[in-house]
Amino acid sequence: MTRFASTAGTLIDGIKINETQRIVSEERTLWIKRRRAGTGQFLACANGFFRLAGAPVRAIGDTRTWQRWEIDCFRRLHGDQLHASAPGPRSIAIEEIPGVNLTQYLDTGTITEAMSAAAGRELRRVHQCQCAELSGPWSHGDPHVGNFIYTADSDRAWIIDFEVMHCPGLEARDRHIDDALVFLQDMAGRIKSELWLPCARAFLEGYDHPTLLDAILDRLQAPPAGLCAYLWRAVRTSYLPAAEFRGRVQALRHEMARRTP
Repeated sequence: MTRFASTAGTLIDGIKINETQRIVSEERTLWIKRRRAGTGQFLACANGFFRLAGAPVRAIGDTRTWQRWEIDCFRRLHGDQLHASAPGPRSIAIEEIPGVNLTQYLDTGTITEAMSAAAGRELRRVHQCQCAELSGPWSHGDPHVGNFIYTADSDRAWIIDFEVMHCPGLEARDRHIDDALVFLQDMAGRIKSELWLPCARAFLEGYDHPTLLDAILDRLQAPPAGLCAYLWRAVRTSYLPAAEFRGRVQALRHEMARRTP
């Protein structure tokens, strides 16, 4: 990787657009997410980078639009039994989902096939929800591993954090392929080598969308087109060496072909 790409990737990873605070009361535990002042310029630059990289997403720059989208997505996907509101002009309040963020399991090497399959099932479920803003089935735009909470008692994953959305006009099929791609790229870059195949396979089997499987694997295997696309994949895969990433994808492709009747 060039020095430019490494530096740019560090900047992308390091900028935080929100402050978060956990508030515990007798009634419920809430997470308050507050958008930092002055983030609009950065988000505009991020969207410019996404266009150059060919990423089919955009960050939501307008604070009120972001508030509405976060709250609407939370209520749409998780029902009205969990609290979601906008307590201030730059903040949202979301009720804590019982469980553990999947990224904790991934980073400690304790993620399992069951957890990965639960994430796949959750992505399949939310992809069946309808969304007027996207003129069809809903999609996330950034469902990396850290955007899933896993509840062990019910063997269920919950999708969270709705900071970005797919570009308007993009077909649902392409949006859903992109969502699956994001999860697998993130997992590939951080998982122990011996856990990659069983967990990636479990995710795809949990997602259970045979008509999209080849397209997901094709997109995962496709080489980046240009420096920005190369940088974006490097960020997505935690700078896993390209040769190692290609090897993991090829092994997954062979594994899925072996298991497909």
